[in-house]
Amino acid sequence: MAIISCLALILCTCALTGVFYRIFFEQIKHDIRVNAELICTNDALRQTQDASSVQRLYGSLDNNNLRMTWIRADGRVLFDNDVDEHSMANHLDRPEIQDALHKGQGESTRHSASSHFDTYYYAVLLDNGTIVRLSMHVQTIADIFFATLPIVGGIVLVVFLICVLVGRHLTKDLLGHLDVLAKNYDLPPSTPVYKELEPFIRTMREQHEKILLAAKSRQDFTANVTHELKTPITAISGYAELIENKMVDAEEAVHVAAQIRENSHRLLSLVCDTIRLSELDHPEFEHKFEDVDLLMLARETTQALQPIAEQRGLTLTCSGTSVRVQGNYALLREMLENLIQNALTYNKTSGSVCVCVVIEHTRPTIVVKDTGIGIPEAEQARIFERFYRVDKSHARQTGGTGLGLAIVKHIADIHSATIHIKSELGVGTEMRFVF
Repeated sequence: MAIISCLALILCTCALTGVFYRIFFEQIKHDIRVNAELICTNDALRQTQDASSVQRLYGSLDNNNLRMTWIRADGRVLFDNDVDEHSMANHLDRPEIQDALHKGQGESTRHSASSHFDTYYYAVLLDNGTIVRLSMHVQTIADIFFATLPIVGGIVLVVFLICVLVGRHLTKDLLGHLDVLAKNYDLPPSTPVYKELEPFIRTMREQHEKILLAAKSRQDFTANVTHELKTPITAISGYAELIENKMVDAEEAVHVAAQIRENSHRLLSLVCDTIRLSELDHPEFEHKFEDVDLLMLARETTQALQPIAEQRGLTLTCSGTSVRVQGNYALLREMLENLIQNALTYNKTSGSVCVCVVIEHTRPTIVVKDTGIGIPEAEQARIFERFYRVDKSHARQTGGTGLGLAIVKHIADIHSATIHIKSELGVGTEMRFVF
């Protein structure tokens, strides 16, 4: 702030110096012209070419800084109050003299490299054919600026010190507010602060809340993973201990082996789903989009899961319209497999699952509809949470990890799609994946 103020002051000084110099120079021109007009009205000068009378006339002028030169029409100098006229060169080639001879008056400004002065010349043609030229030395704008530089430097220094002191005071007060807020994020929003800081503080609060929410999500996820891993590991460990202590006879050995295999499979599924969810969570996860035919995708997926449906005595069908979207085929296949497997898992005996590809309001949509047990309305908003299960006992029996729909939600976000749920207990569930 101090540096900016000093730069602004210096720029203003330079600008004002230029303006004042211009006004000063115009005033000098005006004074010279007024004196020239007074000289021209003198009858003695207009009727004679005597140098002594011109010298007396110059002595009557108020401004002794003026230089007066009297010149004949052929350019020879008759009188000059500053230099001996006999030693002066012919002035016929001077621009102000040429203008005076042709126009009645002329002016010019010339710079002297040796004296660093600008000289303004004003010439007037008299009735007797002679020319009177008045001139005055004027300091250049650079000389004026450097002459005032010590004063300007002192003012800049004072302004700089004032800005530093005021800036430190304001910064200290500002940082005090921020420090209080940084240490007490739980302060109510009505806590008085600078009005200019309100957007910044609001953003800080929102970011802090997001950080706390993310930390809580990680803690919950870690706790849930630990809990979910503990169950199959405990079961495997228990069955292994029975075998080790020879507490299992030949008839029970098959059952124990099946339980170990089932829990191992559940453990592997849980680990794979956790890794997959972690990959989808990663911001640098690569997913190349391509042209995907949703109807072909639905047919291939239902065909792959047809054996599972037949094994459970369920009917799995696919229908719809051929629609193409830009997406990642592997992710969309994984998403659809999860939705269909859920529909098959939580279905009734002799129930059905229908997969349909349609266009609703110009938006491609995949619909998965089942005749299953349904989802309570109060729990529909939570089914995409990690490890959340509506029917926990049924999920344990079927080996579900509780991460399938969380993966589906991530894939929907990657494709900028939305998922709509319509479910009724005892009737069935309809999932709509809308692009």
